[in-house]
Amino acid sequence: LCEHGAPPPFLFMTGQGAADQAVRLLRSGAADYLMKPFDMGQFLERLTQVITPPGLATKGPWFGISPMARALDSDLDRLADRAEPVLILGDGGTGKRLVAHRLHRLSDRRSAPFIAVDLTRLSPQDMVREVLDPDSGAFTRAGEGSVLIERIGRASADLQARLVAALWASDGAAGPRLIATDGADLMPDSLRPDLYFHMSVLTLKIPAFRSRPEDAVWLMSRLFEGMNARRSVPFRGISPQAEQAVRAHDWPGNGRELRARLMRAMAMAKGDTVFP
Repeated sequence: LCEHGAPPPFLFMTGQGAADQAVRLLRSGAADYLMKPFDMGQFLERLTQVITPPGLATKGPWFGISPMARALDSDLDRLADRAEPVLILGDGGTGKRLVAHRLHRLSDRRSAPFIAVDLTRLSPQDMVREVLDPDSGAFTRAGEGSVLIERIGRASADLQARLVAALWASDGAAGPRLIATDGADLMPDSLRPDLYFHMSVLTLKIPAFRSRPEDAVWLMSRLFEGMNARRSVPFRGISPQAEQAVRAHDWPGNGRELRARLMRAMAMAKGDTVFP
């Protein structure tokens, strides 16, 4: 049906726990899926999502197909229009910046700027200027939008003190929303206590790929589609052996490692199919 005209959106249900079927059918053109058993409310909500016109759609698999990815999507919906700061924690390569941007896009601040500042690229002397300078700092440029501070655990003592003052002054009533990210191992003593407990009220933890291998296969298929479309002679597809290798690997580098390995596999493949 997908090869002839404009088919209706497909929402399929499955009683199989394995991710193979879900990945295969989503790749083939399905809009979404449900795992049995499910209740009628869940079915109607998912059905509404898949029949929404493309320009208005904000749902569906965007971060993964695992229950953990679905839970993250649900959490983002609940937190999107709140004013409090959000702390996003996860290992390197798990997509923390992607989640922060998604949070902004789902909120009523979406029409205002999303400004990101990576503290690992700044000296302690430049941090306050880049974030809080009244003329050119991220808080000023963002307006009523969102400010993302990456690697908040690297913040200088001066920046931490000024952030606390800024948060208390605004009290969520005006100015941008603060979103911060760091590794999964961020400890309370990595920041001054008043800043940590202010930031950690709303915390999102992104699980690594080693705990959700079905999402690694799903992401590989999405990356493959984009890379394959740019090739002069496209591949026919990814072999089942390659998908099994993805499921079996623990992915210490998460999404970054997966993308790099897929790029190498596609560059080195000799036939018309990608193998391990």
